[in-house]
Amino acid sequence: MATYDFVFNAIGLRDWCDAAKAGNERPMSMAELLAKSKGQSGVETSWWEFPFPSLDALNKACAAFPQSRDVTVGVEKSFLAIKDSLRFVFDPMTQPLSWALEWALALFQATPWWIMIPILMAIVYFASKSVRLVFFVAACIAFLAFIDHYDHAIQTLAIIFVCAFLCVVLGVPIGIAMSRSDSMQRLTIPILDMLQTLPPFVYLIPLIFLFLISFWLVKNYRMVPGFDTINWVKMFSKGYFWDAYWRTLGYAGVATVVTSILAFPCAFALAFKVSPKVRRWALFFLIVPFFTSYLVRAYSWQIFLNDNGIFNTLFALIGLGPFQLLNNFFGTLVGYLTLCLPLVVVLQLISLANVDRTLIEAAHNLGCGRLRTVFQVIIPLAKIGIILGAVFTFILSFG
Repeated sequence: MATYDFVFNAIGLRDWCDAAKAGNERPMSMAELLAKSKGQSGVETSWWEFPFPSLDALNKACAAFPQSRDVTVGVEKSFLAIKDSLRFVFDPMTQPLSWALEWALALFQATPWWIMIPILMAIVYFASKSVRLVFFVAACIAFLAFIDHYDHAIQTLAIIFVCAFLCVVLGVPIGIAMSRSDSMQRLTIPILDMLQTLPPFVYLIPLIFLFLISFWLVKNYRMVPGFDTINWVKMFSKGYFWDAYWRTLGYAGVATVVTSILAFPCAFALAFKVSPKVRRWALFFLIVPFFTSYLVRAYSWQIFLNDNGIFNTLFALIGLGPFQLLNNFFGTLVGYLTLCLPLVVVLQLISLANVDRTLIEAAHNLGCGRLRTVFQVIIPLAKIGIILGAVFTFILSFG
């Protein structure tokens, strides 16, 4: 007897369900076979494990109801049926982008390197008027070519070129229209906000799905939809879970404190002690790591920190070591710093750069020393950036 048989019996639909069952016999589940072998009429379900009235649960009681797989197959067939119509609608919009990418790739790859590199250098000089930046870009391209990555770099550059061109072509007219029309601005800003927040939702939806299936049950080696906290109870009752939790929490707290302390002198020096030109270059090098895979940055530390790495080799020259620098708290802290330190320096630098200089001068005129001015004037005025950096560090380290 299925769980929801009483519903269809009460509303007088048993004959309708039995007629559908006669023409659509489904295979018995393992639980039903075990119940039948014990002489039971069906699988007994306690009120605590009472299933949600899903399609599969209702299908067990009434074969006239479709199963979840039937709905999935129907959606798939519907999509295949309208595929040609969708192509007729979307191809005029996507095909020009495909043509532009193909032409850009063909042009960039067909142009010899001894023509492409000078053209890129000329573009950099025209945009920046900086000879040093031109030589820096040329050195980067030469390095990529030296390690046989020139073709991949040019392909990436072609894609970026097409995307940047389309952004300018579409963005400039829209921006001009928004500046001239309040109605256009009110209409466009929500759309832009939605597009800006769309990428996080791409990661959030699978996360929500994983959270929901944590309440499912495993029966007969299958995950069965349901809402039961037994999985969470088992996890929270394990000692090793709490050991890992408190250790991770402690590591994240230490990483937050250490990162904030190390970042502040760097941000302070960039905000108050160096020229604007040096500050711009420093910001450039602080932002570059964000375009590099974190796995690549973390893996590169193994060259320095392993037992035969650069640091232990230098220690051996003065008769020290080897020290265990990986697979311990120190190695974990280095990984956290690699991930968070550039971000925290940038956030603190933004806050420190916005501190009113006249307040610092007033503090000096009133007799405050340099250290007292830092703690009583500068840090309170820049606390937003300091707190944001600490919060981001804790979230990235703990998560």
